[in-house]
Amino acid sequence: HLAVLRRKVLNLADLSVVIGFHFALTELAAKLGVMPRARRHLETARALASRIEDEAIRADLKMIEVALAALAGNFGDALQYALELVPIVEKSGYATKLTVPINLGHLLTIRARFEEALIVLTQGLTARTFSGGGQVAMLDTLMQLRLFQGNLQEAAALSESIQELLDRTKTDGSYFGLWHQLTKVKFLYRVGRTKEGVELALQAMPRIKRMADRNLLERITLLAAEGVARTGDASKAAELVAIASLGNGDPSLDILAEISRTSGRLTSAENPTAAAAHFYQATAMLEHIGNLAAAAEVKNDVAELLASTSVATATDDNSVS
Repeated sequence: HLAVLRRKVLNLADLSVVIGFHFALTELAAKLGVMPRARRHLETARALASRIEDEAIRADLKMIEVALAALAGNFGDALQYALELVPIVEKSGYATKLTVPINLGHLLTIRARFEEALIVLTQGLTARTFSGGGQVAMLDTLMQLRLFQGNLQEAAALSESIQELLDRTKTDGSYFGLWHQLTKVKFLYRVGRTKEGVELALQAMPRIKRMADRNLLERITLLAAEGVARTGDASKAAELVAIASLGNGDPSLDILAEISRTSGRLTSAENPTAAAAHFYQATAMLEHIGNLAAAAEVKNDVAELLASTSVATATDDNSVS
């Protein structure tokens, strides 16, 4: 069917339509986790876009560059692309401008530039130019920021606001609604509601699988594994880590770091030395790709587990401080 569609698009002999087709193929390949193919389609689209003067297409191209760089774990590049997108959409007046504060706020948060992210997100929410999905994404990013800062009271209030919005718009199973489940599970773990968090993660997995977003599916599966490990079921946790790890021949460093972090959680009770090595590896990878907020979270994991003397001893040789 894709081959037939490709022929029909080419027969139109409209360059902007062909570019849009390659944009769509880029996004599809990225969602399926086939990053080499996504990059090839993006390069084709970029080459074709250079042949026409169209600010809207330039904005779409830059937006996809942001998304692809972030998916690949190149957060420094992704933030640079997001900053370059701002003047393009302001010049074009194109609808893509609605996504700018979402992407920029998210990437600034990842880079641990919390005050800048807060300004961007607050301005975006104040403008009220978003649909329900866009508002969920903005509030969810703000909730992530508060979790990184350790402000659990504000994170709880945001969680309630997001759930009310999802219930009112009946979009709990939407793309943004399912991504919010990831943040909500993290919040539940942080406040000690582990069992509730595990149940939520496990319930979300089949819905995300149907949506065919491999990146999100891997993340929620690893988060479920973390929760199961917290409850003491090491065997099931290991099975979930294996499920998340299989089938992706080109995982980003961001995902590999999350696998290492989860493995650290899994092995902390029985093998503190191995756990410390996993945590050290996760921190090193996250700092290398510029996900400074997540790197700080790994250090929080270690601090939480330092109640165990054996883990404390093991971290002396594999410091993540």
